[in-house]
Amino acid sequence: MAILPDAATDRAERAQRSRAQVVAAAKAGGPDRFLTPLASIPPFDPAAYAADPGVYLSEAVPARALRDAGPAPDAPPLELNGPGLRPATSGQAVTMRVLARPGVPVSFYCGDLAKADNGLGAISVQADAAGWASATYIPEAGATDDAHISIASPVCTGVQRVTITISRAHTP
Repeated sequence: MAILPDAATDRAERAQRSRAQVVAAAKAGGPDRFLTPLASIPPFDPAAYAADPGVYLSEAVPARALRDAGPAPDAPPLELNGPGLRPATSGQAVTMRVLARPGVPVSFYCGDLAKADNGLGAISVQADAAGWASATYIPEAGATDDAHISIASPVCTGVQRVTITISRAHTP
């Protein structure tokens, strides 16, 4: 599997493509896979992903964060690094990190109160050479509730969940 360049180098381009897909899908009345975590999505195609990971990673598809490999005997569990409950103030970035397999896709989705660094609720990233995948979410300014993030990989078992407990930023 090809490993993509460092996330920082292509973040702006991915964000622009992802936003454009969501806007185009909404204007066209579909496909709903870009709009809801309950959408029907095609099965993961490992060969297509290996041939061009950028195509898969450029799509912001909320439903991917709820779809794992299922009970596949050779699929490792997706392991969350750190606690499932994370405190933050509104506007403070929170990074979630999971251990998957090297080079595989991992999808993150938050439908409430926080956006990924692509400006959307959903993002798919590629695990690094050690198998770690991460995404950073920023709670909306002024938010004071919980933001719920789901994380899954189509080649790992289990869906991980993180709750960001957001408090208002204190001003001196």
